[in-house]
Amino acid sequence: MKAVRRKSALAIGLAASTLAAAATLPWTQPHTRALQTDTLEQCLVDARLHVVSQQLSDAAIYFQASASDNLMFHYNPHAVVFANNADQVQQAVKCAAAQNPPVAIAARSGGHSFASFGSGGMDGSLIIDLANMSSIDSQPQLNIVDVQPGARLGDIIKQLWHQHGARRAMNTGTCPTVGAGGLSLCGGFGPMSRHWGLTTDNILEADLVLANGSQITVTETQNTDVMWGLRGAGAFFGIVTRFRYRTHDAGDPIIFFDMQWTPSITSPDVGVRLLSAIQAFGIAKDLDTKLGFHVQLKRPTVTDPQPAEGRHVAIHMRGAYLGSLNGWAELRQRFAHHLNKHKAPAPDLDVEQQATYLATMEAWDDFGEPGDKLNTEKEHKLHNNYVVKSSLTLDSRKGFKKHAWKDLLQFLWDTGFEPGRNEVLADGTSVMWAWNIYLELFGGGMPAYRHPDKVKAGSFANRDGLWLIQIAVGTTSTMTLAPSGHAYAFATDRQVNKAIKDSGLQRAGYSCYVDPDLPEHEWKQLYYGPSLHRLEDLKMDLDPRNIFRNPQSLGSKKQILEQRNLKSQ
Repeated sequence: MKAVRRKSALAIGLAASTLAAAATLPWTQPHTRALQTDTLEQCLVDARLHVVSQQLSDAAIYFQASASDNLMFHYNPHAVVFANNADQVQQAVKCAAAQNPPVAIAARSGGHSFASFGSGGMDGSLIIDLANMSSIDSQPQLNIVDVQPGARLGDIIKQLWHQHGARRAMNTGTCPTVGAGGLSLCGGFGPMSRHWGLTTDNILEADLVLANGSQITVTETQNTDVMWGLRGAGAFFGIVTRFRYRTHDAGDPIIFFDMQWTPSITSPDVGVRLLSAIQAFGIAKDLDTKLGFHVQLKRPTVTDPQPAEGRHVAIHMRGAYLGSLNGWAELRQRFAHHLNKHKAPAPDLDVEQQATYLATMEAWDDFGEPGDKLNTEKEHKLHNNYVVKSSLTLDSRKGFKKHAWKDLLQFLWDTGFEPGRNEVLADGTSVMWAWNIYLELFGGGMPAYRHPDKVKAGSFANRDGLWLIQIAVGTTSTMTLAPSGHAYAFATDRQVNKAIKDSGLQRAGYSCYVDPDLPEHEWKQLYYGPSLHRLEDLKMDLDPRNIFRNPQSLGSKKQILEQRNLKSQ
């Protein structure tokens, strides 16, 4: 069977029904059919691993085991192994490596890759699912925590807060069901990153299963080249079965704020003035690193400040401040100054509250159920259906020009209000979709991840930027995303890239926000830039046959050398 980007509402409906049915089926052992197993499956079964495959399992169980969070991309793996410990990960890797040619391996922590790379990103992979490896062991007296890769961010937040009554924290993103393994190895940017650093920068130690099935321990003094690779591109080199992170004191109250503009955005020009004011505030060289925020552009809905009639774009600004009330008052005064200077409106809704770190993270997620947003078990059972495009603007001293903001806002104003509200497909099915653009403040001041020691210690290459941009167009898990939704995502991405170019900015990428449509020469440079050559050297040393791979792979030793030879000619 070939990989499918789900195109019909019927397919999505069937998928949802199958998932619901599969949830009631037993998971302790696969249902074995009287079929001939191949050599990989036989090896996995002989190793007494929990294996799911088309040959060995019911269709519903196989579909559920194969599915990722994003139903837009569904692939058919050779097999799925649900590992309970590092030994089982090693056994599974050895089985895949013993095949000729070796079967591609994909490690899946939370299953939240935008392009389902945790499920291989292509047909025929061996998925090693790490969800059962989810322990969290905090040692607050040492400012460290040991976390297995299948632990989800919401659980990490809660456990670090509650264990030993220590109120500790580490930098995470804001989606509670994302797994630690995926986030940590590609970067890990969140609202506290400007002050605490990227998640990947806070890795102190890791146990890593290599392509030959052996396991090594990686620290800042042992296997240091491997540690450098893990901090930004770790999925290329093996499967981490344990992380040790640096933790931070989160005991003091922090400020959570949410500002929203809808009635006041009466034209694209007003939006331009507002974005210019926000950017002038965020780009300041002395901006406190304790502040983190994002700006969201979206189509107005009934949940936005009213009246919204005649408004085609809503703008939200949400963030957190780790400092004192006096520090926050100074920041608010600065922000008001920039609003006045750019003749931008005050927020139509202005919410701020001093709360604990735990309460702030519980309030942050846009999609969870109010009052229970860190319930990872409940949220993990839900699925999404979307496409994402992303960019990172380089050079924290440079932002978008006003004329570039104007072109972008005019595009959204003219094109973003009506499409996707209620479309009818050729088969008569009614569908809806929505769009969002998130601009996360990546620069301003001197973020922790730009310190020279952090730059030197990790392969995460793009540390000097201003805006981390994510464009998302999606629908519900029971609908298909109409062709117009796909087209709008690409059109908006082109408009954002035009704004970057017209502002004289350099574009980079962020592999945690993976874009599967990028050609090879683009994603390698956008994601890894100056780190690429050294990453390839490490790949040739640790995984010369390219067993740990997905569609955006560095390649085998043979492929890397061939590409270098071509470039040298």
